[in-house]
Amino acid sequence: MWAILAEAGLGSGDHAASLFALVNPINHALTADDTHRYKVEPYVVAADVYASPRHEGRGGWTWYTGSAAWMLRAGIEGILGLTRKGDSLRFDPCLPKGWPQVELRLTLRPAPCRVTVLNSSGLGRGVTTALLNGRPLLCDGSVSVPIDHLTGELVINLDAISDQGDGSKARVVTYGSIGKQLLTAFIVGKQAHAGYPQDGVNAAFIAAELISAFEGNADFVETSGAEKTASPTVLCAKDLKEGYNVTTPHAFWAYWNTMQYQRSGTEVLAMASATAATALKRVSERGGGDVRLMTLAELVQLLPSGTLEKIANTYADAEGLDLPERAKRITEALWQKSGLVGPAVVLGFGSIPYLAVSLKDNALRGRIEKAVMPFDIGALNYFAGISDMSFFGEARGELSVVAANTPIWGTSFLMPEAAGLPTINLGPWGRDYHHWLERLHTPYAFEVLPKALLAVIDAVA
Repeated sequence: MWAILAEAGLGSGDHAASLFALVNPINHALTADDTHRYKVEPYVVAADVYASPRHEGRGGWTWYTGSAAWMLRAGIEGILGLTRKGDSLRFDPCLPKGWPQVELRLTLRPAPCRVTVLNSSGLGRGVTTALLNGRPLLCDGSVSVPIDHLTGELVINLDAISDQGDGSKARVVTYGSIGKQLLTAFIVGKQAHAGYPQDGVNAAFIAAELISAFEGNADFVETSGAEKTASPTVLCAKDLKEGYNVTTPHAFWAYWNTMQYQRSGTEVLAMASATAATALKRVSERGGGDVRLMTLAELVQLLPSGTLEKIANTYADAEGLDLPERAKRITEALWQKSGLVGPAVVLGFGSIPYLAVSLKDNALRGRIEKAVMPFDIGALNYFAGISDMSFFGEARGELSVVAANTPIWGTSFLMPEAAGLPTINLGPWGRDYHHWLERLHTPYAFEVLPKALLAVIDAVA
């Protein structure tokens, strides 16, 4: 640890980072052989790593050392260059030349903040330019900032809110934004002539039971105080027949809008699977036989490695096809590649996920609420429609299961990590949201709202 700090002090970021990687315990357990050789916990800094031939590479004294604290200081103070002196923070990083940038997220009074250190020149040492809230700071190879000046950032979203009444429910600040998952179902039937429907299973019949089971299902509704998420509603339901004939539909495609405050995509998919299983039981009871139920990830696992990527790449730049349509075509191609036969239902997701976000800093919320009080502006915990707040805000939820069950993930869109910034919505209000008669209440939008926005900015600046 002393050598790391010494190399950083001498300005050798490459050597400092190399030594840090050498003592980092996780690097001693990257493979099964490494783990067997190291023998001790890979998440605890070892006081000793043996060099004698019989025990070379074995760790020792993992819980009896102050090395962990020194390793923390070596990384944060030595390499990242962050130190505190009194009421100021000093930034004097010593980075490897190959690191283009590093990002630090600090939780300090009066608000969380994010520091990005750019190393585009590849020098690794010497702060030449620094900005605080867009304003330049004095730099002499390092930079010092009073902690009280680290007020963080506030993202103000300006989406409109719908209220079919007098607007009292829409003249609000929302301190979060709802999450959304577009749940999809690719439904495969067993085709038969309409004169002998009992010889097959109508994909539209299976779809009808699923649509009935999901539409307005209160089990999916979440609450936050007096607020509630909308229940699932079907946005698309169509069979895949290309024209008129007297055979039953061989396949069907449907997707639902689902909203979340707290639930993860993993939970949504699990609930959807349980709901679908109940619906398919009714199909069976009405003579439809046993219907296979699976997720897209389970279907992909039945195919050779790389099959999904190969098919998805053919639709990555498909002009004129929206994301759910691409998801449908990819899922259908995967089903055909699998060699499986219906009846079956494949559940997945068909568009960009929107994570629920909410403002975590209650003190900041208090200042904003006080600032808008003279304008008779209320408060809601969540913006009821999806918004860009999901990409700027402090998000909750983990997306690995969503990614595995979204056939267009990584090809038709790239999912950025939420920025993790304090985010609110303070926008106009109107009626008939997203309808062709959508309209805005102009006195509020152009007279009251600008003054309220300036009051919020003054309160948090």
